[in-house]
Amino acid sequence: MPGLPPHIHNIADVLDHAADARPDHPALRDRTHDGYAAWTYRELADKAYAVAALVRCHGGIAQGDRVGVLMPNCRWWGAAFFAALAADAVVVPLDTRLTERELVAIAVRAGLRVLVTTRSMLDRATAVSAACPCVQQVVPVDDIALPPGAPRRERRRLLNDPAVIIFTSGTTGAPKGVVLTHGNLLVDIYELLEVLEVTPQEQFVSILPLNHAYEITGGFMSAMCLCATVTYACSMRPDAIVDTMRESGMSVMMVVPAFLRMLVGRIKSAAGARGGRVFAVLFRVSLMLTRVGVPAGRVLFRRIRRALSPRFRGFVCGGAPLDPELLREAHALGLTVLQGYGITEASPVITVNRLTENVPGSVGRPLPSLELKIVRAREGREGEGELWVRGASVFHGYFDNDEDTRNAFHGGWFKTGDLARISRGGHVYISGRIKNVIVNEGGKNIYPEDIEHVLQRCPIVQDVCVVGIAARDQGEAPVAVVVAKKELLHERGFPDAGSAAAYVKEQLQPFIRSLAEYQRPRAVHVWDELPKTHTLKIKRFEVAERVKKEG
Repeated sequence: MPGLPPHIHNIADVLDHAADARPDHPALRDRTHDGYAAWTYRELADKAYAVAALVRCHGGIAQGDRVGVLMPNCRWWGAAFFAALAADAVVVPLDTRLTERELVAIAVRAGLRVLVTTRSMLDRATAVSAACPCVQQVVPVDDIALPPGAPRRERRRLLNDPAVIIFTSGTTGAPKGVVLTHGNLLVDIYELLEVLEVTPQEQFVSILPLNHAYEITGGFMSAMCLCATVTYACSMRPDAIVDTMRESGMSVMMVVPAFLRMLVGRIKSAAGARGGRVFAVLFRVSLMLTRVGVPAGRVLFRRIRRALSPRFRGFVCGGAPLDPELLREAHALGLTVLQGYGITEASPVITVNRLTENVPGSVGRPLPSLELKIVRAREGREGEGELWVRGASVFHGYFDNDEDTRNAFHGGWFKTGDLARISRGGHVYISGRIKNVIVNEGGKNIYPEDIEHVLQRCPIVQDVCVVGIAARDQGEAPVAVVVAKKELLHERGFPDAGSAAAYVKEQLQPFIRSLAEYQRPRAVHVWDELPKTHTLKIKRFEVAERVKKEG
């Protein structure tokens, strides 16, 4: 496998190496109500091997059996993850926000033998187990006595053995189980570390759910491979996250656009309240200079950057389309944001910008061992097509789903389903999902992400989703669904979204008029909230279904 250290043969070897190289260095930390609780790498390894001994002994785990992990982001998640892999099992990370019925469906489909959980999730885990005859044992790791001094165990060292099965979020339909091998993940991680030029001195803060490949690779395993430290905010409250970033001395963090929008808005609001007109003028100047490639924000707003974290190096942003204007605002405030692109089936990172080569609007260049090509698609603009990828980090197939696996590949190339173009310099630009493209009665392609970026700039808009709905004549027409900022509605005397619908639509009109005529939404719906996955991706399939019902 390209790029792997000679002593790393599977993911559990990463923990062994870290426990030997930096035994007393903090590995994982949880933010608690009275401070931080930490494990060193030696302690993490002890916990992981104790859990591994427990599930082998009482759960009857054999090579290749599936172990579900149902718990929020915390130290115990890492122990459970390494424990399952050290036992030659396959990890199935589960979304804590799924309903009991959804969890049961995945448990049955994956054939889980053991379910590892914590006290906070024990009732749900027990209910899932009761409905799944395949589950032999529920292990609440923070509420039982673990066997002391469990030794390391000899294990298989085949990089092509399955390591995890990740059930995708299903933003456009039913989720599929993506099988990623030890080699898939390790190649992606070590190549990501190479291009990001990060070091063992990094401080990671984790807020994204660990049932997604993005956080497993970027926010967890990357730190483990570096023998660095991960701090879990253990809360999604903005103030708790910002405090964790500052108190931990965060240097690197994986984020999604929704978080970045919240953070930029929070910084602008606080700085505007303190600095008034002076801040407004400096921000406009910095924004103008950013547009022409001058990073003035790093000088003008050095205090803001240091207040966020004195060791801050940058955010890596992915998981959803990023509005170019939001990216410019972040850079104008002096925040380094490296936009990347990936898909679960590629472990997941495919491209990312570098600290020394950060091209606004681009998702960067591919990781070293990946090959990309653009295949012409009727939905694409001139020069665009569907992005295909192949390489060592690309998966081999969906779990127990040969038909979808065959449809996903062509001659060894994985078809991502994303529209893209590649510049002469090798930088990739993503336009959106092929499935999301709206084709109107005249055959014109309409890209919902373009419309969403414009409507999102309306000060009253919190969230927006544009979907295509069958028109009366032929083709489809764009329809916008908007969620307004509740605090602004309350300030203007509106108790809820329903009573404010006319006002919200009126505020949107200048932005709608700025769109090309064929892009303008045929209708605008105002909702209290949009259905989302745990990583804050909008579930377009559910939005479209509800819009159809509402008419």
